Amino acid sequence: MEAIIKESSLKQLAIQDPAWSEAIRLERYSLLNEIPGLAFGLLAIIYVVTSLLALA
Repeated sequence: MEAIIKESSLKQLAIQDPAWSEAIRLERYSLLNEIPGLAFGLLAIIYVVTSLLALA
């Protein structure tokens, strides 16, 4: 019984294996999907801090 071993990098895996391509695409979409929430959270924190500073 023989096994054939091929060395490959992650980049080659992503190109050749559709499952890896799908996983990378979903990861990128998920990251882009979080950006509006991050922006809203930062604006809310800035608003609260500046409001408290205005009261002081």
